[in-house]
Amino acid sequence: MEPNRDYDSTCQSPADMQTQERLVLLVMEKWWPDSDMKQAVFVIILLVSLPFMLQASGNDVKSQVQIIDTLILTGDVNDTLAPEVPFSESELNLLFDSLLAPWQANGYYYASCKLDRITNNDNKISIIAKIITGPRVRIGRLLFHGLNRSDPATVSRYFPQVRSSLLTEERLDFLAEVASRIDYLYLKAPLQVNMQEGYTVADIECYFTEAGPFAVTAGGGYVPDDPIGLVWHLNLELNNLFGQGRKASLLSQRRDRGHNELSIDYSQPVFWFGPGKVGITVATRDYRNSFYEFSVNSSYRLNRWRRMSTALSLAYRSVEPVGMQYPSFSVYSVEHEIQWQTVDNTFNPSCGVELSWSLLYSCRKYNSDSVLSEGIHKSFNEARISVQVEGYQRLIGSLIGHLAIYYAGLETDETLPPISELILVGGPGTLRGCRNEQYAVVRTAIFTFEPRLRFDKGYLFCFADGAYLNNRVTNENGNVLNDEFFRWGYGVGLAIQGSTRGVKLSLGWNPDISVDQARLSIVLSSEI
Repeated sequence: MEPNRDYDSTCQSPADMQTQERLVLLVMEKWWPDSDMKQAVFVIILLVSLPFMLQASGNDVKSQVQIIDTLILTGDVNDTLAPEVPFSESELNLLFDSLLAPWQANGYYYASCKLDRITNNDNKISIIAKIITGPRVRIGRLLFHGLNRSDPATVSRYFPQVRSSLLTEERLDFLAEVASRIDYLYLKAPLQVNMQEGYTVADIECYFTEAGPFAVTAGGGYVPDDPIGLVWHLNLELNNLFGQGRKASLLSQRRDRGHNELSIDYSQPVFWFGPGKVGITVATRDYRNSFYEFSVNSSYRLNRWRRMSTALSLAYRSVEPVGMQYPSFSVYSVEHEIQWQTVDNTFNPSCGVELSWSLLYSCRKYNSDSVLSEGIHKSFNEARISVQVEGYQRLIGSLIGHLAIYYAGLETDETLPPISELILVGGPGTLRGCRNEQYAVVRTAIFTFEPRLRFDKGYLFCFADGAYLNNRVTNENGNVLNDEFFRWGYGVGLAIQGSTRGVKLSLGWNPDISVDQARLSIVLSSEI
């Protein structure tokens, strides 16, 4: 709607100013014929009269601003308001939105406002508008489209009971968010509202695309001084088994020379206290020059809240250290984790925050059947805490700023805990530009600054990672000391993600390596 632009041009301040100047000149010609005196008096009079002339000019300009003085509502609402806001399309839309919001929040989904008349009386605008609330609409059925392999009954359990509840924009946004959290389905488009006969009941239609039944994520890197020359991780996933959201995966990793990991994971959705997931993981770590570890972990994750999830895990580990310094031991642990996020896109966010926090308590017992266990403390109660905060913010145009802070710490009474219990830092995920798991420490704080040039399918980025590292070491006299130091890395990279395939490539350096010894990292992902 175009505002009325028929102004009455009554601004006379320039002419008034010219008249005052002429009067001043006539007076000076008669009383001060001397030219120098005339100029001085002229300047003084102008300086004295200037504030009054500017005030008059401002009042004239202000008088031309059109103000919505009266708003008369008819139709389903009869009222008269005095908004006293400038008359413009944006202000008028804000005004009508505020009038319709209470009705739309109470189920009058199609409530609208129709302009009947606009009149202008000396720049005071009077508006007559008709409020049409329409019928009160309730939700009928949730209809799912695109489910070829998935069980509709299982999908429907992710959604809360909304039948017969009021249809509002807030309710639709919540349902869309629930649909987007189903990890084996992709929401194709905004939810569709299908109004039924009588316009009092509406069905909500969800259009999905199913994830591929088989997914592969493979990553690799180059290690210059290793005979094999490569490190890798390979993750094979079977998605949506039996159409009920179950998943099985196999992960194989070579983290560094002699650092190998293998794990098998199974998970399935459950709905005990809301949408959630239970899983079990069996894993081994073979660090040939340090230790061999076998572990079993069971977990339950609850996704009941809109942007937050929480998890509880129970785990058992059996560790066989290499060498004669430590006996074998077992670890029993319980862990609580909380995750919260507000990002607008999980792969390529432009704004938002991600937060994760976990606290783990464990009891570590040295096996008494070992000769090495004689004369040492048999068990230790330990705690681990980790906190990670990531933020994304648009800076200028397509330039996105990404900041991250990560802290992890081990609290133990053992003076020098085994390396299997320490926090391993280095490589992608912790300190880029450094060798994978280059540092083993008791606690660390890692800071990341990563500006990104964002485009539709991915982003270009450069990064700078810095890490504070704290460890316990012995000196030549056998005394235990705290060793604190700082390391950092930097680099560039590119990430591209399509609907079913993605690639991420990065090159990283640290101050101790030359330009031609960059740490190369490549990650490929694909659904089949």
